[in-house]
Amino acid sequence: MAPYEYDNAKFNGCGLDLSTPANVRAAVNNPANWLTNNTNPPGFTLGSGCSFLGIVPSNPSFSLQPVPATVCAGANTSFTVTANCTLTYQWQVDNGGGFANLSNDATYSGVTTTTLNITAAPASLNGYLYRCVATNGTGSTNSNAVALTITALPTGPTLLAKTPAGFSVADGTPVSATFNPGSGGTGCSDDFRYTTNGGASYLLYTPGSNISTTGLAAGTGWVFIEGRRASCSAGCRVLHRPGRLVCNPIIGWRNHFEYRRYRLHQLYLYNYG
Repeated sequence: MAPYEYDNAKFNGCGLDLSTPANVRAAVNNPANWLTNNTNPPGFTLGSGCSFLGIVPSNPSFSLQPVPATVCAGANTSFTVTANCTLTYQWQVDNGGGFANLSNDATYSGVTTTTLNITAAPASLNGYLYRCVATNGTGSTNSNAVALTITALPTGPTLLAKTPAGFSVADGTPVSATFNPGSGGTGCSDDFRYTTNGGASYLLYTPGSNISTTGLAAGTGWVFIEGRRASCSAGCRVLHRPGRLVCNPIIGWRNHFEYRRYRLHQLYLYNYG
């Protein structure tokens, strides 16, 4: 049995429920709540001039506040706090209608710990505010509220219309295509090109402009029009499957989508976007 007589002792009531006289009595009579040693001088600082035991309960206080986070859509992030004299933690979110408690789910985990984890953050969380509520027997303290900023991933252009709209054209019939613009990324632009020789060479393409098919029946018989969201200077980027890249300075063409094919007897459209 451990000895209960020491040269030095200091009551440690941090985080204890001292809201009633009965709780104070139980806490003081519990040896586990005392810092003790027999050294001279003591290993801790004792108050002076006091002839009584003074207990002044206090709410938790934060020594580490959460910081705002900015991530790409679909990425993971987290918020962390450190609080003194705390029994429980509860993370809350404000999506515009006031703060409400979070529950663990596929997006959030650690909602009752010092670190809130957010997994595969969707773009819908952009602008949400987060805070942690630290609680002990005396009361609760809210951390600073911080914002989560979600940067949207670049989205490539999509086909608007192709002319002619049928599935075959006669040799010499001009063909063209127009596109809905892409979006997202920093400094990005939409790039287009076409080939009439199966990809042996390419020319830049201006959406809506005509491409001649004269003589193609004797060659490949195809017109390929390709486009992507590219030349981004910064920000989020998307890696699709191998060989396909969105939002990166041009190093070599990779199809984000491929609009094809104006064949002289059959006209197909393949959209890989």
